[in-house]
Parts: sequence; C-alpha cells; structure tokens
Amino acid sequence: MRRHRPFRPSLGLLVLAGLLALSALAGCGEDDPEATPISNNGGNDDTNSGNNGTNNGTNNGTEDVVPAECILPTDYSPGVEDTWDACVSDDGAYHAFGMSISSAGRTAAFEEIADLLWRNGAPSANDFLDAREIYAVDEGIDSRLQRREDEHYPKVSDGAGGTLSCSDAGVPAMGPERCVGPALMLPILNDAFQQGAMGDDPEINAARIEATLLWFFYVSVFKEATTCTSKAADCDSSYAYYTGDFGPDEAIGLAAAIRAASPAANARVWDGILAFRCWRDLDSAEVATDTALRDQALAQLDRALLYGLSRLIIDRAEHMMGASGAAQQADLAWLKIMGPVLDRELRVRDAAAATALAAEWAKTDPTAVDVNAVATTLLQAFDCP
Repeated sequence: MRRHRPFRPSLGLLVLAGLLALSALAGCGEDDPEATPISNNGGNDDTNSGNNGTNNGTNNGTEDVVPAECILPTDYSPGVEDTWDACVSDDGAYHAFGMSISSAGRTAAFEEIADLLWRNGAPSANDFLDAREIYAVDEGIDSRLQRREDEHYPKVSDGAGGTLSCSDAGVPAMGPERCVGPALMLPILNDAFQQGAMGDDPEINAARIEATLLWFFYVSVFKEATTCTSKAADCDSSYAYYTGDFGPDEAIGLAAAIRAASPAANARVWDGILAFRCWRDLDSAEVATDTALRDQALAQLDRALLYGLSRLIIDRAEHMMGASGAAQQADLAWLKIMGPVLDRELRVRDAAAATALAAEWAKTDPTAVDVNAVATTLLQAFDCP
C-alpha cells in the first residue's frame, strides 16, 4: 500500500512551478570502493561545460521547462505524492552506501582535463601531455574506459549460448556497440591525445577529447545504475559519474554540462538518480529482486539522460552557428562524436529523423550543417525526458 509523504518539492518541479507562475503573470561494477575519499571542495558550477551553455537553458527559442504531461504517473518524484512507497530519497538528497566513491575522482579528473584543454583558450602540446597523464593515472578514467560496456546493447555472444567479456582480446571488435569503451572511445582518445601532443589542430583535438569523455560518463551513469542490482555500491558510482559527488546545483562533469544547457533536464536526471536509489532502498537485499521497480527507475533515468544529451547537442550546434575559424571546426568535431550517441534511441523513435541527422554529422563544412533542422529534429524527437 502506498504511504503518504509530506510535500517536499523536487528541483524539477520547482523549475516547472516557477515558469508556470511567470507565465500566469504576463524542465563494470563499483569502481574500487576502497579508494581514498574525494573531498567535495571544488567545482566550477556552470562554467564546467566548455563551449556549451551559451543559451542559458533555452534552445531554439523554447522555454526550458519539462511539460507536465512528460512526468509519468510511474515516475519517482522526491517529496511529491506518487505511486512509490516512502524511501530514503524522499528528502531530495542522495544517500550514499559507502564512505567514499572512487568514481567521483574520475569526474574530478575530467574537470582537471577541461581546465587544460578546452576551458582556457587553445591548449599547448604540453597541455595535452599533462591531460593525458591525468587521464591515464592509476585506477583513473582510462582504466575504466578500456573495459566500459554499454548496457543498452546485449552482451557479446560466444556462439555457444554463453557470453564474452569486453576485457578479453578480440571481443571488442566482435561487438563494438556493447564494448563501446575499448572499441569506439579508446581509438578516438588515443588519436586526439597524440595529435594534440604533436601540436596538430589543438582546439579540434581538445573538442574530440571532451566529447568522447562526456560520452564515457553518460554510458557509465547508466551502466553502474544497472549493475547496482547485484552490488548496491554501484548506485554510488552511477551518482558520482554524473555529479562528482555533489548535489544537482553544484554538480560537476556531465551534470554541469547538461545543467548549463538545460537546468530542467539536469533536474530530471537528478530525479532519475534518486529513483534508482529509492528502488535500492525498498529492495535492499544483497541482490535486488524487484526487477520491475528497477526497470521502472532505470527507464526514468535513461529518458532523462537522453533528454539532457539532446539539449546539450542542440546547445553546441547553436554555438557552432555563431562561431568561426578553429572554434567552429572544434564544435563540428565535438558534434561528430556526441551527435551519433543519440542515434540508437532516435532510430527507435523516428528512423527517418535518425537518417537525416546522420547526414548532418557527416558534413565536413560546419557552415553547411543545418543547425535549425538539427535543433527542430531533436526537440521533436526528445520532447519528453
């Protein structure tokens, strides 16, 4: 039976309520839990998105608000009457299982790389070398990216009824979409770091690194939420891969990038994170058994992440339209990596739109990209989180 909870408005609903008021007046297992705790003493708020965030929460002339009809009756909304039983997430905060979360250190490393490569003007060859060192530190981003699997795709089959690990030699080539880290991300990063260290196209290669790392963090957020079924601490990893172990308004990394493009999208992802934490509180056995509630929470999180990525891509495309020279080429390089990340879901929602966008990402001249068509297509296809 559903238990009633006192009303505590979530960030997402506060954004929605504020905009409505204005309109009335005139949106592989836990990674090393034994790691040294990360201190929450940093974060650059909305400056954490590189060249994105130029529209301050508006895209293509639309208000940054999640339509009320997009919040499904089955969605978890912290502090608001819903179909969920009362749980630890109802106060709107994330309650970690462990004292330290090693994935928070990887998100912090992303911020250090950002300061070197794309936040402070064109990077030098030495900046790429320093960034590569941060990326490759022991138990850092590289150690996880080299084995990262995308849970949206089935495991690689061994042809005899079993499955193979993406960590094994030869397997990534057998299933590149599943083995996304070693098969697709790693070659881009290795090439971009190498070219940048040689002084070649520094802004373009920095943008390639930024886009690929954002892709990695997106995949990691969903992956760790999924494996939280058998290891509760993986919920912590998912949360920290998105936020860096901060609340929604102070979060760094992917959360800051999405927040700069769309605060409403960031609020919805936060609600999705609290949804899977609520599920794991209600289903607290060592191995979770309520797979229906888990899938409900994961679907909410996944929709919100895709919504956030769509707004982030629109924001970068619109920035490209107003840029020139190397900065414009860098935006296109970023879009060529991040744009196709939405292709899997977009083909399910609108195959013709997916084909049209693929043609835009294939263009080599940034001025030839139809940014208005890109924005319109993504706004229509991802109209709800």
